[in-house]
Amino acid sequence: MIFNILNPEYRYSKLTEITPEWVLKSGYTALLVDIDNTLLARNCNIISETHIRWLTAFRRQGIPLALTSNNGGRRTAAIRKQLEQNGLDIQIFSWAGKPFPRAFSGAIRLLEGPNVAKQASPWKNTINPVQYKDSVTDPVQSQNNTAELQEKGTKSPVTGGKDNHTAVILAIGDQLFTDVLGAHLYGLPAAWVRPLSKNDFIGTKLLRILESLVAGYLQQNGMLPEEDIESRDKT
Repeated sequence: MIFNILNPEYRYSKLTEITPEWVLKSGYTALLVDIDNTLLARNCNIISETHIRWLTAFRRQGIPLALTSNNGGRRTAAIRKQLEQNGLDIQIFSWAGKPFPRAFSGAIRLLEGPNVAKQASPWKNTINPVQYKDSVTDPVQSQNNTAELQEKGTKSPVTGGKDNHTAVILAIGDQLFTDVLGAHLYGLPAAWVRPLSKNDFIGTKLLRILESLVAGYLQQNGMLPEEDIESRDKT
């Protein structure tokens, strides 16, 4: 069903509702974070102090992150400089081309460390969206499934990696038709957050209309995750 591949596993009112403690508890070991209207507003070149602290908290917990954007140029250069000034070794994959899988394979290659899966062709790792939804909708079941697969040395339903090199990567973004769709096409779970501003490109504004219709259908049929439910349950 087409709506399954557009339906996120998690939904948040803001980025800071996602905590390192919840990420680790849920079995995720790395994050791919969208930049535009997720980490900072589209018309802004400076990451807020709140989000700098958020990124720092994850790095202190040893959780690797990579940032992705369908844009580039001076804006991403300014963001990269700010990260360096704050002592954050976080890579940026610009001109990513979401929702196409190369956007996620490219970002994953930027994630360093032995616990990040080495990807082959992203199309070989793509899985059936309906089967995927059944396996990762419940974060506890997802963690159990991944642990079992890693113990057996078989492929993870999330990254397609093998043995102890498998990382369970969570993608985070504000758009259903780029961030969530792209993550699912690549075989990653996705967290959908509210956009930081309504300032969008004209193409994105058109997608927002479709996004609203899809979200309304998912909500009406009891499919859309409740917002911030993990935050309320994390204690």
